[in-house]
Amino acid sequence: MAIFATVPSLQINVVRHGKEAPNLVSTLNISAFNVGNALKKVGHLALQVVDERGD
Repeated sequence: MAIFATVPSLQINVVRHGKEAPNLVSTLNISAFNVGNALKKVGHLALQVVDERGD
């Protein structure tokens, strides 16, 4: 859960470096965060399938 505490500081850093289009970089940053969460879920499901087939 502590990893979620880093999100606001990362968001600020990304927006600071994307001064030309802050809305775009903010949207891309949150989208990347959501993709990471989705990939984590897919990984967990894949491990469950492998674990169930191993029994």
